[in-house]
Amino acid sequence: MAPQPLKTCPQLCFWIVLLACAGAIHAQAANPALADGTIVEQAPCPFPRTYEAWIDFQKGGNPSFNEADFRKNFSPQRFEEGVKATECLRVKYMSDGLRVTGYVFKPADTGGRKYPVFVFVPSYLPGGQIRPVNVMNFFNRVRTQGLVVLYPAYRGNDGGEGRDEFGGAEVNDVINLVPLAQSQPYMDADRMVMYGGARGGMMIYLALAKGMRVRSAAVENTPTNVEAWAKQNPATLEALRKAAPDFEARAQEHYRSRSIIYAAEKINTPLFIRHGSGNKRIPATHALEFVGRLETLGKYYELVIYPNDDPDITLNDPEDDRRVAVWLKKYTQ
Repeated sequence: MAPQPLKTCPQLCFWIVLLACAGAIHAQAANPALADGTIVEQAPCPFPRTYEAWIDFQKGGNPSFNEADFRKNFSPQRFEEGVKATECLRVKYMSDGLRVTGYVFKPADTGGRKYPVFVFVPSYLPGGQIRPVNVMNFFNRVRTQGLVVLYPAYRGNDGGEGRDEFGGAEVNDVINLVPLAQSQPYMDADRMVMYGGARGGMMIYLALAKGMRVRSAAVENTPTNVEAWAKQNPATLEALRKAAPDFEARAQEHYRSRSIIYAAEKINTPLFIRHGSGNKRIPATHALEFVGRLETLGKYYELVIYPNDDPDITLNDPEDDRRVAVWLKKYTQ
C-alpha cells in the first residue's frame, strides 16, 4: 500500500483545537464553578478572647474607646461567659466568582438548632475593616438574643478579591449571604433580618431593590439621594470618585444607580427607619422624602425622627436599641 500523505497544517490545527476544546469542556464539567454563597475558607476570627487582651485590642482599634466604661459594664466574668458561649468565624465565600471576606458569629454549641439570621451591613468607606466595637456587639446579640450574625466585608476589603464600588457590584456580596445561610445547617435563612446605617443602610436599600428576600430591615441615618449626600459630605464624594474610575464622565448615572429614592417601588420589605434631625452629614430630609415615596406607593414602614440627635443617635441610644430589638424580634419568631 502506498504511504498516505501527511495531513496538511490546517487539518492538524483543526484536530488539535478540537481535542483541546474537548479537554477544556471535560475539565470544566469536572470542576464546575462554585455557586454564590459557597464558603470556601473558614478559620477562627483573629480577635483576643481574654479580658485584658480584649481591652488592649479595643484601645488599638477604637480611638474613642472608654476603658473605664467598659470595665464598669463588662466584668471579667461576664466577658468570659460571653466568649465561651459564642464562636466567631472569618470566612471567604463566593460572590460573582470572587472570594470575598465575611464574618459569622454563632453560638459555640448550636445543638442541632436553626437560628434566625441577623445581617449587619457595615457603613465604612472602601478599605475599611470590622471594628472591635462591632465584634463585642455581635457577641452580645448571639448570647442574649439567640441569633446568628453575618457581617459582609464587601469585595476588595479585608483580604477579599475584587474592588469595592461603594454601592455598585458589591451589593451582590450582601445578597449572596442568603445562599450562604441556606447552606449552613444552623442558620434559618427564612428568618433573616437586616440592620445598617449610612452607607450600610444604602447597601440594604439597594440589595432589597435587587430582590434580596429578608423578613425586615432596620436602617438609621441613611442617604436616599446620593448626589445630595455627596454634596453635603466631601468624604462620600471622594469615595465615589475612587470607586468609579469613570465617575466624572458618568456622575449622574452613578448617583442615580445608588439612590433608592428613584427605585422606591422595588422595595417590598417592611422597613424600620430612624433618623436624627441633628445629623448634618445626612440630613433627615433623606428619610422624609423617601417615606413620602413609600407612602404614595402604599409600602409598609415605620419612621422615627429623633429631635436634635446625631449620626449615631447618641442621645436616644438605649431607647433606640430597645425599639430596634422589638421591631426585629417580630420578624425572627
